[in-house]
This record gives sequence, structure tokens and C-alpha cells, in this order.
Amino acid sequence: MRRYGLLVPLFLVAFAAPAIAGGAYGRFLPPDQAYRLQVQVAPGEVLLTWHIAAGYYLYRDRFKIKAQSTRLGRIVLPPAKIKHDPNFGRVAVYYRQVRLVVPVAAGGSVRLRVTYQGCAESGLCYIPSTRILNLQVPPGGSGNKRTQAFRADPGGKSAW
Repeated sequence: MRRYGLLVPLFLVAFAAPAIAGGAYGRFLPPDQAYRLQVQVAPGEVLLTWHIAAGYYLYRDRFKIKAQSTRLGRIVLPPAKIKHDPNFGRVAVYYRQVRLVVPVAAGGSVRLRVTYQGCAESGLCYIPSTRILNLQVPPGGSGNKRTQAFRADPGGKSAW
């Protein structure tokens, strides 16, 4: 039994040290850096733009956008590239950037729950990320052409 006492600390050092040295994701970017979300509001719509780091991609079919306080119109996803993914087989993905236009039925205070998922080309797939966005959307047709841009709050990860 004593000879196993030395193996446990060696095991911990061998496997925990690389994770500690490289942060929680080792040599991979944290999800908020791999997929930077930019949010813009315009009359009657919300524009969601993901800036995707080199060597990473987002899955086209892993976007989910829900509103708590209003109805959303149909979200049209832009064309994507087809890729053979080792985890999911043949999938549609986005590289570099993807922009979604989310039509909002009524202006005013809007709370969106935005979920997305992606992977690194070198093998790490992230769990789905969810952002809660509390926005003030000008009513559609108001003639207000000014668009307000800001970065999504990484602290807004909680679910409702």
C-alpha cells in the first residue's frame, strides 16, 4: 500500500501541471476569446456578430436565440462551409466571422438568451456558451438609423 502513496502525487503533478501552467484551457483560447460576440441594436432588430479566432469555428446548427419579453422574427442563417467534424460528422460551420440579424417584434426592453457552440481545429470542442443580453431596441420603422454598438458582457452568462 505504501508504494502507491508516491504514485498519487506523481500522477497529480504529471496531469495537473500542464493545465495549471496553461490556464483552464491549456494551449487553447478561452471561449470568450475564441468567439468574440459583438452586439448592435437598430430599429426593430438586433445584430449579433461573432469574430472567430484563427483555427476555430462555430457550428451553424448550434445557434439558439430566445427572447423572454418579446417575439422574434425569423432568423436567417448565412451560408456556411461544410466540414467533416470528428465529433459530429458532416456539419456546416463558420470561420472568421458570422453575423445574424434577429428581428424583434416590439421595441423597448428586450432580453435575449443566445447560445452557440464551436471547436478548435486542433481538437477541443467547447460546451455550448450562453449569453444573456439585456437590450434597449428602438421600435422598427421609427426612422432612427443610429446603431448602438457594444461588446457583450462576459459576465452575462447566467440563465434565466
